[in-house]
Amino acid sequence: MGKDLIEANRIGRSVPGVGAILLMLGLVLPSLAAARVQKTTPAPPARSAPATIPIPRPGAPESFSGLAARLLPAVVNISARAAIDDSELTERFAPGSALERFNDLFGRGEKGPVSSLGSGFVIDPTGLIVTNNHVVEKGESFEIAFSDGQTLPARLLGTDPATDIAVLKVAARGPLPFVRWGDSKGLKVGDWVLAIGNPFGLGGSVSAGIVSARNRDISTGRFDDFIQTDAAINKGNSGGPLFNLAGDVVGVNTAIFSPTGGSVGIGFAAPSDLVSSIARQLAEKGEVRRGFLGVATQGVDAELAQGLRLSNAGGAVITEVSPNGPASKAGLRVGDVILRFDGQAVSDTRSLTRLSAEAPIGKKVAIDYIRAGKLARSEAVIALYVDPASRPKTAPKAVAAVSNAASAGAALGLGFADLNAGARRQYQIPAHVEGALVQAVDPRSDAAAKVKIGDVVVEIGFQRVANAAAAQKQAIEAAKPGKPVAIYLSRGGEAQFVAVRPKGK
Repeated sequence: MGKDLIEANRIGRSVPGVGAILLMLGLVLPSLAAARVQKTTPAPPARSAPATIPIPRPGAPESFSGLAARLLPAVVNISARAAIDDSELTERFAPGSALERFNDLFGRGEKGPVSSLGSGFVIDPTGLIVTNNHVVEKGESFEIAFSDGQTLPARLLGTDPATDIAVLKVAARGPLPFVRWGDSKGLKVGDWVLAIGNPFGLGGSVSAGIVSARNRDISTGRFDDFIQTDAAINKGNSGGPLFNLAGDVVGVNTAIFSPTGGSVGIGFAAPSDLVSSIARQLAEKGEVRRGFLGVATQGVDAELAQGLRLSNAGGAVITEVSPNGPASKAGLRVGDVILRFDGQAVSDTRSLTRLSAEAPIGKKVAIDYIRAGKLARSEAVIALYVDPASRPKTAPKAVAAVSNAASAGAALGLGFADLNAGARRQYQIPAHVEGALVQAVDPRSDAAAKVKIGDVVVEIGFQRVANAAAAQKQAIEAAKPGKPVAIYLSRGGEAQFVAVRPKGK
């Protein structure tokens, strides 16, 4: 474990030093004396306070002690236990080897309990507790420790790996101290926040900081929308609450960025506006039911907007449409740029993912989009989302060499080859993907940072690509001076758009 970094923050009003006080007195007393000797002399003009006297910051508390005392009873420590085979933890010597007899010193695969320590918080006086899924996901039994020393067994009501949230329930003898959800949308960068949890198994610990950033995507899943804070968050804080100064929960501490394993001032919390609805569904139904639109999308930056012939960046461009899904039935196509969903603006692909997931199952929603430069509207009936992890993958059986490679020096800096069974196997290209295989990329071209060998180009400039020869011809025709070309491609079965500027133009 690396060296822990601990930063002490002084919060509150500063008191001027003795020197500053004497300086102020030195400015005032001579004036009073002069006033007594020469009563006709006008009083000197008022002087501003010396620059060394700090001005109290609005909203900065004198202390967090009162807030911490009120909130600590509702924050708990969670122990998750599971029976495991200890052979998984200890390296075994091979049977028949000279060291095999030493295996007896480490046991023969007996079952033993392990404990995972994390944090959580009570959201209802009847004993509902919210934490992270990764705190409880390997547990078979759970024990909750409260700040007053009592411990209670808990049962797991439900988990949501997509947002890393879980809900447990304890059988309390009476009403438990609890905390309320706050409005995470109202948080601003620079606002004070308080983190309470169980770092390194030490028990209830409090740390204070500010909101460092909003809407962070740390590539943990489809619903990334984290609050970043510099409040000290360490291992064991997972599942603990992040509070605002009103004592409301505005986030669930979930992850840290750290090269040392300890806090370096970069922690991430899932926002309460997302977690509160997830926790409610887990408590009531044991699962989360999400809406499904049936599209894969990507964001539209300024360069891609030019390639898609849009006047402004923003929105979410459709890269794939699920067969017979709500979007397909509504007439949406690959290349459509969704701007609004059910009356709400779509700023990027994450916002569309969240809006469609939160939409009620069976609701008919209006979708505003741009197709070929024209604004259009369609209506889709939201379906129930089903995890696609079970979708079968088709692997080609035949093996053959890649041939017919074209020169990488033309037009967009890409060399193409015809798709065949050998290429599909080598680059794991699904059977349904058709187009031209990228076999070469000019390192001096704009495409070098956006297109990879093994990608399959499906469209160039909104025109379908049939084979390598067609791809080269369409690349030459689409290349215009100063204008990026929109290329629709498939990478490992995942579709996306890229905007590539022509070589030397």
